[in-house]
Amino acid sequence: MRSRLIAGVALLALGACQRTSAPVFAPPPPPPPVVAPPAPSGPPVWGRLDCKRASTNPEIVEAFSTDKGFCERQADIREGDGVTAALESCMGERGYRYRAKEEHDAYCQRSQRVTRR
Repeated sequence: MRSRLIAGVALLALGACQRTSAPVFAPPPPPPPVVAPPAPSGPPVWGRLDCKRASTNPEIVEAFSTDKGFCERQADIREGDGVTAALESCMGERGYRYRAKEEHDAYCQRSQRVTRR
């Protein structure tokens, strides 16, 4: 008798859990926002890590030409090869970085703020 009572209560409890209406589903999440690609930053340029500019220091032009010529010979650069990892490494040892002008300008602004402190 006791087991029938327990079974009856269990059936009643389980029966109360059933729904008679159609199931309700949550709407799908909204699509992720479309992010515009970054604006092109222009072609890369050689910039000095000390941020000196050839336009205000004419002696830099000759030093750059000498350094680049040396590094091109060291890296065995032939006409049309472009910039290689070996050339970037050699120029980096001489204080130059090959990157977008905007990136170089941002680097120089950050380094000026640090040295002013």
